[in-house]
Amino acid sequence: MSSFDNNDDCIFSCNIDDLPSNYTKLAIQSYEKYGVFFLRGVFSKSEIKSLREDADQLFIEEVGERNRTVSQIQSETLKHSFSEAFMNTRLLTALNDIFSDPDVSLLPPFNLTKNHMPHSVDTKAMGWHRDCGGELPIKQCREILENPKYMFGKVGVFLQDNAEYGGAIDIVPGSNKDFSRFPRGCSNAVFWLKVLIFVQRYFPFIYKNNAVRKVFCVLIGMITTNVRAGDAVIFDSRNLHKGTPVRCDIEQSMIYNCETLQAELPDNQTKYVLYSQFGNSLGIQSFFYDRLNRKGGESEMDEWIKDAKAVKNSLTEERYFFRKVGSLLNNSFKY
Repeated sequence: MSSFDNNDDCIFSCNIDDLPSNYTKLAIQSYEKYGVFFLRGVFSKSEIKSLREDADQLFIEEVGERNRTVSQIQSETLKHSFSEAFMNTRLLTALNDIFSDPDVSLLPPFNLTKNHMPHSVDTKAMGWHRDCGGELPIKQCREILENPKYMFGKVGVFLQDNAEYGGAIDIVPGSNKDFSRFPRGCSNAVFWLKVLIFVQRYFPFIYKNNAVRKVFCVLIGMITTNVRAGDAVIFDSRNLHKGTPVRCDIEQSMIYNCETLQAELPDNQTKYVLYSQFGNSLGIQSFFYDRLNRKGGESEMDEWIKDAKAVKNSLTEERYFFRKVGSLLNNSFKY
């Protein structure tokens, strides 16, 4: 397992306050080739401290699931705090410049997650997945996912370092391009992931060996993102990725809920992530082909509209890159 940082012909990574003049070109090249790039230092240390305190308060006062969208927050003060965080001016200005096509927009839901991570032994496939996974069985979606103009992904802003208690994500760079390979979907990562799943299912006594799991991660082509508190990771929904698990020796004594994929971590190690989505019309079309075919999926658009409205009403001014907010609120949004 290795960590990537920025160098020639590699994943683009730069502090948001020190972006080079050609950063838009470098970020797009990284996104197209590897399906990911990093923007460092989106939040300052004082901002991170304040946001973590607000998150602690939110999950104490408003008991519930591991996730909280902005529209679900009852406290107007906390709603405003997290709306400002999701609409961070420096981050959205950079994304607005990088994804300059007016059809590409930041998208709901605006979701705060707590202690969401896989268990390296007990979680199926170690937690490896693609966010577009539900779209893969649908013919119309597969055709869109193969389209070079497709764009849909996530923006994850992490409020802690990726360290011994996890804190960010592991990713397979370039797995976004699996859909343009022949035969379709075949790659080194996919092959070894299938072997991993086979061993986990039929030879669990072998799979439980930490050294074996590490070898699989190397064969799959995994990198652990070298994320610090306040950094943003922008990645393609087609990329294979998973949450970074707790270090093996700590994990053995950890209380873990396999159904919710949630760990009980020490209070000073709580993992918080701000997740939002972005995409163009093609990506949105594929997303809703899947969601509207799911039981209860017809409410997805209502949830998007509620979250967009909650964020907009909590702020005093429009923000860059949330280009489709108007269409979401005036019922002209197409999907």
